[in-house]
Amino acid sequence: MDVSLILSQLPQQFITKYDYEFVYNLSKVLTQYASRNKVGSSYKAHSVIEEIYLFLIAKKAVPYLESLNEESNINIKKLLDYNDD
Repeated sequence: MDVSLILSQLPQQFITKYDYEFVYNLSKVLTQYASRNKVGSSYKAHSVIEEIYLFLIAKKAVPYLESLNEESNINIKKLLDYNDD
């Protein structure tokens, strides 16, 4: 796990739980979302790992949304409880 690029993006309070099986399941979630979701479709989490994945996607989207429209990114920040500090 030391070389995993995603490790630094995950909540650090659960770092002892991130093992090969966790990363494999996270990878499966990515594959499933990429295959079943289209632009404009709803992304609903049906498991904890899906919630984590959606949070990571949204967290990475904030800087992009900030560059597009200040008003819509405020709603995203509230949804994520985003803190610039």
